[in-house]
Amino acid sequence: MNDAIGKFGPAAGRFLIALIFLLSQARLGAAALFLWMIPVTLVFHNFWAAAADQQQVELAMFMKNIAMMGGLLYIMAYGSGRFSVKA
Repeated sequence: MNDAIGKFGPAAGRFLIALIFLLSQARLGAAALFLWMIPVTLVFHNFWAAAADQQQVELAMFMKNIAMMGGLLYIMAYGSGRFSVKA
């Protein structure tokens, strides 16, 4: 699974971010990006399995992704707002 995420991850991320910012599908894009972030966070930032010298860095990156997922939940709940680019 790590290879699949690493291979298709950047393209999928750009597409989902485009749904949020460029199209009027902010809630759909935020929901898809939220679901996509779950395996990405668990696979790439597994601080519980990292070496002792890398554990703190991986924990910080894990928490960063959790915070971004919270922002995506906000977009899912309230939409893109009045400053969005409407198609």
